[in-house]
Amino acid sequence: MVNTSALKRILFTLLFCTSICSFSQESKYSIELNYPIQTGNTFISENYSGLIDLGFRARVLKTKLLNFGLQANCSVFDFDGNVKESSFKTLYVIQPKIYTELTAIEKIRPFVSIGYTLMTYRKSGDVDDGPNIGFGLSYDVSSKLFVQVQYDLIFAASEFDTRFSSFEGPLPDVLDSDNSIFKLGIGYRL
Repeated sequence: MVNTSALKRILFTLLFCTSICSFSQESKYSIELNYPIQTGNTFISENYSGLIDLGFRARVLKTKLLNFGLQANCSVFDFDGNVKESSFKTLYVIQPKIYTELTAIEKIRPFVSIGYTLMTYRKSGDVDDGPNIGFGLSYDVSSKLFVQVQYDLIFAASEFDTRFSSFEGPLPDVLDSDNSIFKLGIGYRL
């Protein structure tokens, strides 16, 4: 279960890495601020609205054509659905990944990622998890600032059978087997 203190630790770690890495000459690290949108026909996409997604990337290897590295994202979604009790209020999505980006095209960087997703509900403590794959495109506005679009497909195991005794209305046919998150955002290379 993700709580407020865990999110504070993640934010502190990002800020700490930012301060340490700000003195480097070449950008090996970047931070991202995205707006997450749940897509698909799932309980989550129909009942949650994205609030924020924070990301951090660390390049591990650089070649002439490709960068390889590690990435972590944390998204926060707010429940706006129709459930009597408040056990579904906030959804946290944590995604550690490895990524590859193509650097051969000037200013445009397509990328792909593979990782794992943990989705936890603040009040109930229920957790859904599973592998994810993602792809996206970033555009360099300057040597440090970039804008990006990203799409993550999440293959989460379903644990919804006991969770919806208070749900009013028909449940979607597909509860959470194929979640996806579309992200629009900006980033800064440190």
